[in-house]
Amino acid sequence: IPVELYSLASLSFLDLETNTLTGELFPPEMFARSNTLERFRASINTFTPGTIPTEIGNFLKLEQIWIASTNRTGTIPDEINLMVSLENIAFSDNSLTGKIPDLSALTLLRKVVMFNNKLTGTLPAELGNFTGLTDFSFAENELTGTIPDSFSNLSDLEELFLHSNEFRGSIPTGFAALSNLKAFDVENNDLTGKIPGFNNTKLSFFKASNNDLSGTIPATLFELENIRNLYLSNNTLSGTIPLNYGNATELIDLYLDGNSLTGTIPNITQVELPSITEILLNSNSLSGDVPDGLCGLRSALAEQFTVL
Repeated sequence: IPVELYSLASLSFLDLETNTLTGELFPPEMFARSNTLERFRASINTFTPGTIPTEIGNFLKLEQIWIASTNRTGTIPDEINLMVSLENIAFSDNSLTGKIPDLSALTLLRKVVMFNNKLTGTLPAELGNFTGLTDFSFAENELTGTIPDSFSNLSDLEELFLHSNEFRGSIPTGFAALSNLKAFDVENNDLTGKIPGFNNTKLSFFKASNNDLSGTIPATLFELENIRNLYLSNNTLSGTIPLNYGNATELIDLYLDGNSLTGTIPNITQVELPSITEILLNSNSLSGDVPDGLCGLRSALAEQFTVL
C-alpha cells in the first residue's frame, strides 16, 4: 500500500480488497489517519505475515475493518475494545490465535466474522447483549465450552455459523424464537440433547450434522415455509421421520442419514417437494418399502435427484 495514501488529510474510506497487494498491512503512516478513517477494507491480499497492532485501538471513528485472508497471526489485541464506532469486523481466513478479547464496549456491532482461524477458549456470554448483531461467525476455530444461552437475546440475528469447533452441551432453546434467523450452522461439534422446535419463519438453512444430538426430529422444521437445506446427518436421532416432511415445499436437500430412525418412509410426491434434489436416509433402521411417490420423484427429476 503506498504510504502516501495516508497523507490524504480527509481520507475516510479505503477499499483495497481482492488484489495481490504485498508489503505491510499496517504501516506506521496509517495511524496518522486514526481520526478520519471510517471504513478500511483490505481482505484477500498477500500482505507480509504479521500481527494486528495494539495501535488499532486509536481508530475511534472506524466503523468497518475487513482484513480477512491477509496473513494475520498472533492474538487479537485487547485494544480492539477501544474502537467504539465499530459495526463490522471481518478477520476470517487468517491464523489468529488466543481467546476472543473483551468486546463489551462495541455496542454498535452488527457483523462479526472470524471463521477459519485458530481461536481458543469460550464464547463470551456478554456478546448476547448485542441485540443489533445480524451476522456472527466463529466457525472453523478451536473454541470450547457451551453456546451461551444469552445468544437467544440476539433478536436481529440473521446468520449464525459456529460449525467445526468443539462446543458441547445443548442448542439453546431460545434460538427457536429468533424471528429474523435465516441460517443456522452448528455442524461438527460435540453438541448433545434435543433439537429445539424451531419455528423461525425466515429460516432457510439449518445444519447440525456430526454431533451427538438425540431425541426425535421436530415436526416444526417441516412447517418452515422457507426451509431449503436441512442437514441432520450423523447424530443419534431416533423415532420416525415426521409425516409432514412434504410440507417443506422449498426443500432442496434433506440429510437424515447416519441416525437411529425407525419406521417406514412417509410417502411424498413431486408436487409436495418440487425443488428437492437430494434425500439421504441411509444408515438408519428404517423398514418397509420405498414409497411409490418417492420413486416417482426420482424418475421425474432424473440425474439431479439422489436418494440414499
